[in-house]
Amino acid sequence: MTQTDRLQSQAIGSYLKHQRQLRQISVEELARLIRVPVRSLERLEAGSFDGQVDGFVKGFVRTVAEGLGLDSDDTLSRMLSEPEFERDPTAGLRRRLSRVGAGVIALGILLVLAVVLYRVSVREELSPVESEREIIFRRDPVRALAASEDAALPIAPGPRRSLAPGAEPGPSD
Repeated sequence: MTQTDRLQSQAIGSYLKHQRQLRQISVEELARLIRVPVRSLERLEAGSFDGQVDGFVKGFVRTVAEGLGLDSDDTLSRMLSEPEFERDPTAGLRRRLSRVGAGVIALGILLVLAVVLYRVSVREELSPVESEREIIFRRDPVRALAASEDAALPIAPGPRRSLAPGAEPGPSD
């Protein structure tokens, strides 16, 4: 293992400490230069922030790297681990197939909506003659019977009498 490989594999805190020592800069000088507390620099070099990749730590490491004259992007890339490749070769295929399935379902839903909207728009465009043909009139059999009996009964002319409240018409009425 060469010196460069060893430096690339070490934690960010020890890497920055090594770079500071190579430049013969004390912790106090660096703290004064980048305007951070000495205790924060000591914690960084001790490895307190190793393994953390949140925004605060990234900004802090970037500031320290720039204070040491290092390329900040290169230093930050040392914090990030290499992505692991999937061990299951069919995982990508399954993911793609599930996306295709979801796409087919969405396309089917859109097709059904298009057909429904087409049917609704065609019904609204019917002419008045065509729409009258679609109306179905049903006769009420009870009304038809009552109307036929009324027509069969002769209406006798004569004076109308009013009945007392609660009285029923008799055979002579």
